[in-house]
Amino acid sequence: MQRADCTYPAVRRLRGAGKKERHGKADQMIPLMQSSLSTATCEPLCIKSTEFGKDLFIAKLPAFLAPHSFKYNLETVQAALDKARSRDEYTSILPDNIVRYLIEASFEEISLPRSVVASRLELTALFDQQRRECPKDPGSNPAIWVLINATIALAVRAKTVDSPALRLSDIASAYHRNATKALGQVLLAAPSVVSVRALLAMAVATRVETGQLAALILTNSAKLVLQAILSQPKSGASDDLSTLKLLHDAVNRWGQENIKHKDPNTCEPS
Repeated sequence: MQRADCTYPAVRRLRGAGKKERHGKADQMIPLMQSSLSTATCEPLCIKSTEFGKDLFIAKLPAFLAPHSFKYNLETVQAALDKARSRDEYTSILPDNIVRYLIEASFEEISLPRSVVASRLELTALFDQQRRECPKDPGSNPAIWVLINATIALAVRAKTVDSPALRLSDIASAYHRNATKALGQVLLAAPSVVSVRALLAMAVATRVETGQLAALILTNSAKLVLQAILSQPKSGASDDLSTLKLLHDAVNRWGQENIKHKDPNTCEPS
């Protein structure tokens, strides 16, 4: 048997250009790259259009403050305030999205003794509870009602600049009035920690709305309620003793501050 010889075609390279050709093209590209790099300039990026900057600012606003909805929302709130005032009724709590934004945006500015009165999370939880159970009046929780309405009044004052056309101060005054109308129920109820917190929050809000003398009266009321709690046997069983101590220190400190800044128009005893 003869063995057949195998023959193969010549091997051809099918991928890419030859070595010499590749080097030639690379040499041609280098001057082009150097030319483009030499003409490039490194300038800081800046927004030259005020319209673009304004659009970025508007995009960060919550929906209820957006230009297309702000006027309608403001008129709706003011109509509700006017109706409640004309009937001597409570004003309903603001919608959830507005309340949450106010708490987040103003919590560091509203000057509450917040480490004692309520944390941000506690305030949000109290708002949720009140809106869920009774958004139009104190219901069974007058102390919580006073606390959250005083907070709304402070938050609105902290985040608005009033003008006669917008009547934004009317909103703060309406929620302060909400809290004022329920104060009697808080003072006549059984002493509790939430009552002390509500009276302290109301003292802060009242100092902004009406002056130092009323704030001092409310602070003294908070002190009396706290003393009643501490005088009860086993008061520490139902209320955290550390919380009571913090409240005691806050009431005393706030009372001293109100005395130092007392309204100069009040008469001093002779």
